[in-house]
Amino acid sequence: MSNYITERDMLVVMETGRAFSCRVVSYDRKRKKGGKVLHYPEAVLVQASKEAKANARRNLTPAERRKLEARNAAGGTPRNPHHRKFYTRNIRILQDGQPTMIQRKVHPPLIIEFNGKRVLP
Repeated sequence: MSNYITERDMLVVMETGRAFSCRVVSYDRKRKKGGKVLHYPEAVLVQASKEAKANARRNLTPAERRKLEARNAAGGTPRNPHHRKFYTRNIRILQDGQPTMIQRKVHPPLIIEFNGKRVLP
C-alpha cells in the first residue's frame, strides 16, 4: 500500500463524513502569520446534513421569524465563508470520537499529511 494520497482523493475521503487525522500548515494572509504545523488527531468535515438542507426549505417558526426580522432590522446578514473563492474547508475537532464545539478552517493545499499518508498535489 502506498504512503501517498492525492489531494483530490483526500477531499473525496473527507466528504464521506468519516473521521480522519491530518497535519496542516497554518496560514493567515490577513495577519501575515503562519508556518506552524498543526496536528489534528481526530476531525470530521463540517458539512450541511440532508436534514439541515430539508429544514432550510420549511416554514419558519414564530421565534425564528422574529430573530430573522431583528437581524434584518439591524442591517446584519448571515456571513458567507466563501469556501469556493478561498478554497477552504471547515473541520470539527473530535475528542475520543465525540464532536466538540471547536471548528478550524483549513486550506486543502496546505494539508501535508492525511490519515498517516503524505498528500501530493
